[in-house]
Amino acid sequence: MPRRQRAFTLIELTIVALIVAAGAVIAVPAVGHAIAAAQARTASRTLAHDLAMARRAAIDRDGPVVACASRDGLRCTPGAAWHHGWIIQHGRVVLSAHDALPRRVASDASDGRPQIRFGPGGTALGTNTTITFCARNRPGTGHSAVVSGVGRIHGGPAQSAHGASCAASREIRR
Repeated sequence: MPRRQRAFTLIELTIVALIVAAGAVIAVPAVGHAIAAAQARTASRTLAHDLAMARRAAIDRDGPVVACASRDGLRCTPGAAWHHGWIIQHGRVVLSAHDALPRRVASDASDGRPQIRFGPGGTALGTNTTITFCARNRPGTGHSAVVSGVGRIHGGPAQSAHGASCAASREIRR
């Protein structure tokens, strides 16, 4: 008895391909926003870690250490935002450098400070500062690194005002 072959018709395959394509169109932006939110959270944690390292270096070296926004990873860049990258330096020696963040990630400093200077005693000279990273146009994705005047550093989810200010960032990059 002959066996009958089973196969899909071209119409059935086309319909399945359209359904898969429609699902991808819906899912891809959501995945992109989730990735940007994770990158912002990671950047905030990395900056908080680097700021703590800068504070320890200032104490250990008994001299000022600066954490600042930097576009080239070699020196502080006036007017640069933290998402352009940052460095930690003691005098002219760069102790740590981080590259620019992906385009979907923005940053905002509570007082617009492009740098934080730690004195030999570990205090952060100046006022309290909150540096927030977020996915652009997504205020709920903000994560902040906070530095107090006495040099204490902590991080976590951004307050709603900081998240909103970060997400509204319209700076032209690079």
